[in-house]
Amino acid sequence: MDMTTRLRPGGLILAGPPCSLWTFMSSSVHKRNDACPEGDTGNRKVRMSNLLVSNLVTVLQHATARGVYWIVEQPMTSRMWSWPPMAALLSACNAVRARTHMGAFGHRQAKPTVLMGTLPTLGLLEKPLGAVPLEVRRRAGEPSVVGYKRAADGRVSGNRFLHQSAAYTEQFGDAVLQAWVAASAASTADRGSGSAKRSGAGGPGLKWTQPRRTSMCDT
Repeated sequence: MDMTTRLRPGGLILAGPPCSLWTFMSSSVHKRNDACPEGDTGNRKVRMSNLLVSNLVTVLQHATARGVYWIVEQPMTSRMWSWPPMAALLSACNAVRARTHMGAFGHRQAKPTVLMGTLPTLGLLEKPLGAVPLEVRRRAGEPSVVGYKRAADGRVSGNRFLHQSAAYTEQFGDAVLQAWVAASAASTADRGSGSAKRSGAGGPGLKWTQPRRTSMCDT
């Protein structure tokens, strides 16, 4: 929370909360479904996972109230978006959604991914499967690439390569930076245009602007 307070309005938070107890691979453990997004709260690990995301929501509420943009990243199969505190935040802040593939940013896996956040240029990070290099797509079924194995009875378990899937590539980091720069430039242009209209003359506008606030995010 202290680090969030240090961010200037118009800054950006990129959050990637652990997905291990939100995705299909651990569904037999967390037992989340549409009717029960909180999962098996009798399991201490599931409770801690829920608490972690609730704490993240509090940080993002604080960030939004200060005019700081944010992005949350999760694998395509994650159920985190339906966790009530997160779902309420996304609705209250009018969060935008971008579907992408990490393989388009140099990742060794295609890794279908969902990005949710308040950055107005988030759509710049959308990459379809076709943007993933062909050699990456061809290796999609290899255990050393996907990070899990499927048993004959259909059960899925992670392997020693699974942790590598969580890493962000330098290309992805650069793309996030460029999306943030584009949002900042648009804000500067909007502010500059407004200042010129009020003063009747040209000149630099304010460098930063705040995203639209709502009652929940202002608390």
